[in-house]
Amino acid sequence: MNGMSSMSRRRFLSLTGLTVAGSALAACVAPTVPAADDAAMAPEPLRITHWWGEAFDNAMAAFAEQHPQYDVANEPAPWDGYHTKIPTTVAAGTAADVMFMNAGQFMELLPQGVGADLTEHLNGDPALDANLWAIDPALDTGWEGVAYGLPQWHPDSANLWVNKDLMSEAGIETPEWGHDDFMTWNWNDLVEATVATTKRMDDGSFEQWGIALGRLHSSAYRDMVWTNGGEFFDDTTHERPTESLFTDPEVVEAFQYLVDFELKHNVGTRPDDEAVIGPDGSYLSGKVAITWNWNIYGVMKQANFDWGIITPPFQQGRANKYGGNSWVVNSASDHQDAGYEFISWAATKLEGQKQFVAVGTVPAYNPHGIIPEAESEAQSNVWKLIIARQEAAIEDGVARAYSLGPHGTEIEDILNAEIALIFNGDRSVEEALANVKAQADPLLG
Repeated sequence: MNGMSSMSRRRFLSLTGLTVAGSALAACVAPTVPAADDAAMAPEPLRITHWWGEAFDNAMAAFAEQHPQYDVANEPAPWDGYHTKIPTTVAAGTAADVMFMNAGQFMELLPQGVGADLTEHLNGDPALDANLWAIDPALDTGWEGVAYGLPQWHPDSANLWVNKDLMSEAGIETPEWGHDDFMTWNWNDLVEATVATTKRMDDGSFEQWGIALGRLHSSAYRDMVWTNGGEFFDDTTHERPTESLFTDPEVVEAFQYLVDFELKHNVGTRPDDEAVIGPDGSYLSGKVAITWNWNIYGVMKQANFDWGIITPPFQQGRANKYGGNSWVVNSASDHQDAGYEFISWAATKLEGQKQFVAVGTVPAYNPHGIIPEAESEAQSNVWKLIIARQEAAIEDGVARAYSLGPHGTEIEDILNAEIALIFNGDRSVEEALANVKAQADPLLG
């Protein structure tokens, strides 16, 4: 998931009873290596790293139990600095054999050769049906048509998590899975819903908010630009852009739409509202009608109100990202075949998929196959929406790479700094995006 931001990951894990552990938690979860005199029969070592802490413990243990030929070392590492260390550790020969990778860093790291080319493994895997991928791995987790990883989860963008009780009180039907207006709500519909569900007390302070956007969610502005017919670069793959398009009218309009929830319509939560909303956050507080976020089903099922999930508003096309969190085999590893066996088990085998869907979302391979495993109708509907949204985006030609290219982190930092100035009243949307373009274009070429 960029899936979630690092903060939302930590929030998600804490609310589901999981904790993020540092590299000190690294532990071997496979059977003990045999004695030296039986070294010929010793399990092959296989080191696997990720930033999900204890959340992946059960999955690692399950793989080790089912594959005793490998001595599996589960090596969680802190999120902070995780991706920046990958090229250095690969070059130094100290990187793990398998590395989990965030979609936002694909185009920065893959061109540096950190991942092994998986073409031969994929072509030679008789158990795989290439037609069952939600997105071809050569695109979803690739670079210039070569697959360097297998996506663990479906390439879903953030969606709108709705307090249906608050919507009903305002006379609004929630267009969730199965509703006639599913995925057809337009921009104006969302604005009207957030205005209708916002309540204030006599002194003007908020009693109830229409929407929580996280000030300006990174998935939200991607979705709104794409659904409005805009693009971030002249290269829609984001692989080799030569010019940014931040000042195009469609891009400016999309950002203005999102900013207006707070600055014009006055219906969105602000950072200083957290104390009033409470420690459970917008999604569980019962005080926010709509929360724009990644897959937070594990949290929402704790809610004491009726809730649902809908897609972001429709404009010119139904948009969605591609690029899910993925497993990459270290290009310098001596255990690449073992690494591929793990990532194929995790990403494409039902027994592995079930382990990871417990903490993530729908698999990227054969996503429909996991539906019968849903624990409830609510979870099944979440999964069906995620799948349907991606299929609609492909049909509409509005599926785009989540990564903002080889300089994505730098551009994202520039963009976030300018967005902050908009909310501080120091920039208009037009001025901010012009500054983003002026700083981003010299990075491209």
